Amino acid sequence: MIKHFTHTSDFKKEDYLKVFEITEKLEKMKDTSNICKGKVLAVAFLKESTRTLASFQSAMIKLGGGWMGLITKKGTYIETGEEKVEDALMSLAAAADLIVIRGDKIDFARLKEKIRIPIINALAEDEHTIAGLCFAYFLKRQFKDLRKAKVGIYGMTAASRPCKAIYRVLSHFGAEVYEDSVIPELGMTPEIKEEVIKRGLRLKQAPLEEFIGEIDFFWVVEGLPVAGTSEDLVNQFNRKVKIIGLEDVVKLKKKALFDFSEPRYLTDGRCIVDKKIDIHKKRAQALSGFLAGIMGTIVYLLEAKVK
Repeated sequence: MIKHFTHTSDFKKEDYLKVFEITEKLEKMKDTSNICKGKVLAVAFLKESTRTLASFQSAMIKLGGGWMGLITKKGTYIETGEEKVEDALMSLAAAADLIVIRGDKIDFARLKEKIRIPIINALAEDEHTIAGLCFAYFLKRQFKDLRKAKVGIYGMTAASRPCKAIYRVLSHFGAEVYEDSVIPELGMTPEIKEEVIKRGLRLKQAPLEEFIGEIDFFWVVEGLPVAGTSEDLVNQFNRKVKIIGLEDVVKLKKKALFDFSEPRYLTDGRCIVDKKIDIHKKRAQALSGFLAGIMGTIVYLLEAKVK
């Protein structure tokens, strides 16, 4: 039976643990270039991407495979309207062993019926599925027991598809999350809050100053909201948001770390995180966990052997 990862609900806790186990093994290996030798990853990135696209390309190369596909709609029959997205995706899938998709209005339920290889969601529909897994893996790598780690999140969580996936994955492990969304209306949606709390996430909404000295990891959400977010709410957010800088980092516990999503520019052109702290010793560089998590997910879905 083909296993897909088009939504965080596609995996149970046991699946996440297996991916984490595989990923830990991969990170200890000096050479991973024979694990997926001869395998082809199809990339269908119909929306802009920098870090996610590069991470998937790099991951497949490191595993010994190759990649092909679309990294833009420009110059394709999709752009001209001569071909439907679904038809293009099916053509790519026919020449690959695994396909990763990023775009708007992707009907994954329908694609699962038509495409006979594993599918990964790299930001489509209501969440950035792979980002949730990779974030959880990074935290597990840093703190071992996710239930004991205290995570602080600052920004417009309801308008962030990565955050929706992060909350859902962390809920499987009973993690403790403190959220400051700047304005209440941009805090995590009531529906997702109910879902993740019921599953086990210990979610607390509080002002940043109340938890920044208590957390183990501080995460700042990307500055740009998902399309369709109320412009009025975004403007309110921009007026009230605090630009995270050195004065905030020094309040973290001695062993606590921080990092942030990108792009970090707000709609008014400012950065939600001051670039002066980019090379601070407490910055965690979570992107390394992102790459490793993608490698582990690819291996798991392809059922490749790791000794």
